[in-house]
Amino acid sequence: MKFSKTAFFICFLVAGKAQASCDPCLMAAANSAASAMQSAIMQVATAVQQNVQATQQLNQSIIQAGTNITAGIASQTAEQAITDQRNSSAIVSAIKMTDENLKNATTLLRKTITDGIDLTNGKIVQSLKAFGIQQQDNQIKYEFDLDYAQPISGRIGTNRAEPLQRGLAFNHALKDRIINDLREYNDGGFADAIGMGGSQTRYLESLPEETWDPSPMVGETIISEEDFLHMQKMIQVTVNPYPKAEITDLSSSGAIEAEINRRIKNGELLAIQQILVDQLMDIYPSIDAESFLDGYSSPEVINDKTSLMEVLRSEVDGRLGTEQWYKHMQNQNSAGLQRELIYMQPVKLKILSEILEAEDHALMLDSIRLGRGIE
Repeated sequence: MKFSKTAFFICFLVAGKAQASCDPCLMAAANSAASAMQSAIMQVATAVQQNVQATQQLNQSIIQAGTNITAGIASQTAEQAITDQRNSSAIVSAIKMTDENLKNATTLLRKTITDGIDLTNGKIVQSLKAFGIQQQDNQIKYEFDLDYAQPISGRIGTNRAEPLQRGLAFNHALKDRIINDLREYNDGGFADAIGMGGSQTRYLESLPEETWDPSPMVGETIISEEDFLHMQKMIQVTVNPYPKAEITDLSSSGAIEAEINRRIKNGELLAIQQILVDQLMDIYPSIDAESFLDGYSSPEVINDKTSLMEVLRSEVDGRLGTEQWYKHMQNQNSAGLQRELIYMQPVKLKILSEILEAEDHALMLDSIRLGRGIE
């Protein structure tokens, strides 16, 4: 029905265009057009049918492909399951192996750390022992090193010993001479030698004012040669301004008693004079000072000479008040310190000797005062 209406429509169109033609021609054209149309329709139907078949084949292909895909997926899932199972087994094995490796690594690490600590401790102990041995060796070398066992006090004392000995010997000789002169003076021997008609009063009046001033002997550690002579004269005349001559005629008891009293008095006066002379000799510059300029402290010098008290002062001050001595002692080993103590002993003994001598002098003066009944 659909094809007839189309053919009729085509015929109508063709007949409209060929109104002037004859009917047979119109029918022939219509039939030809219908045949052509039918042929075209058949070709279209054939093409449609081919398309349907192609579509069916495509659907079959899709279905088959889906089936194949499903089968493939199923097959792949099975294979994946097997693979996963194998992988799971491999993972478990790997985990077990890793665990074992970790255990072994941990054990090895622990042993390595322990061995390392033991080795380190051993090295530390060895190092400490070596350090201790080195320290002991250094200490031994230090203790026996002469550079740290020779304080310069030894050299200072050695340089000072000879001039000090000569100076002390000179002092003793000079002191003996002064004492002998005082003894003669006390016996009246000077009264005949001084001239002025033997007048002791004139002699005393002729002495300079310095002779009567004892201040140079008070608190001084060294005096000049001029002051020494003045002090020597002061000791002579202030202790015994009017010496009495020896009584030679002892025919009477009064003369004998007077001579005995004179000698007793002269003895007491000479003892006092001797005490003062001892003090004077300690501050008299009789020691060559050149060798004493090298030391921790130098004594005071007058005309290239120094005194015993200045020497003792410099020895004490050189240690007590000199920073160099303390620094030097800090570097000394045991032997050096022992030597320094030994070097200090003579100074200590001399100071003690001076103290004992002063105590003897004080005792002597007390005895004289008590003998005269003076409290």
